[in-house]
Amino acid sequence: VSSSWMRERYFWDFLWDEESGRMLEDALTLSGVELAHSLQVLEVLGGSKVEGVKLSDGSEIPCDAFIVGIGVKYPLEWLAASGLQTGRGIIADEFLQTSLPDVWTAGDVAEYQDAIIGERVQLGNWVNAQAQGRVAGANMAGEKQAFRFVSFYTASGLGIAIAFVGSVAVVPGREVLHRGSPSIGRYGRLIVRGDRIVGATLLNRTAELMAIVKLIENRIPISDKHIQLSDPDFDLKEFIK
Repeated sequence: VSSSWMRERYFWDFLWDEESGRMLEDALTLSGVELAHSLQVLEVLGGSKVEGVKLSDGSEIPCDAFIVGIGVKYPLEWLAASGLQTGRGIIADEFLQTSLPDVWTAGDVAEYQDAIIGERVQLGNWVNAQAQGRVAGANMAGEKQAFRFVSFYTASGLGIAIAFVGSVAVVPGREVLHRGSPSIGRYGRLIVRGDRIVGATLLNRTAELMAIVKLIENRIPISDKHIQLSDPDFDLKEFIK
């Protein structure tokens, strides 16, 4: 039996809505994974090998393997005296140039101005980092090339396929259009700002991934298309022909 303990109220509650989180949890549960919410591991039990864990509610769970995932922390203290502008990461413009002359940044630590979405973002995945490295290197060599890339992440297993596209944060000034529902096993959320799609989360709708990437990349207006976008049977490719 596998178990998963999390601090969140539901799986990935910082990325999407509760319906999406519960849909993923249902797939995990059906595959034999036991879930526990709003808990932390206080202590790993055992001597030369793992024998169990003690949780924040006082309970102890026996186990012979222990895997930790707590996110990413960016150690920026060593840059404090440099004058480099930092936030959660190293702040840069759309060319990945920092606040200091002749200094560029790339990868997970880059907090850059997104040339497509038009706001500052920070993304962490291999494809994004590789693409940023190429652009930063070209600009170091004298080019003037903006970083234009719609980031996405996909994962599949246990009978469910997941994708995150673009900027998925639901903050003031954004609305969410729903495609499908957890009840039919295919559920998507389109994140809209003004008359543009800026991001999406997809569960068992990953066939729509590249169409959504194109809608974001080409900044296609959708202000009069909400009915079609909310129709789970409408082909999104119709908007990019």
